[in-house]
Amino acid sequence: MSTLKHVTDDTFEADVLNAATPVLVDFWACPSIGRIIKRLRWQNHHCESQCR
Repeated sequence: MSTLKHVTDDTFEADVLNAATPVLVDFWACPSIGRIIKRLRWQNHHCESQCR
């Protein structure tokens, strides 16, 4: 699985909008999203080549 990457306003377009593969963005605005992402990563650990 790819490592987590810190995305800024300056890099958002290149890192997210123009990414070659789907990207999941975790916004800090809602702490419960982090728990959901951790659960999804745990449940889908077999998709390492496609998830980042």
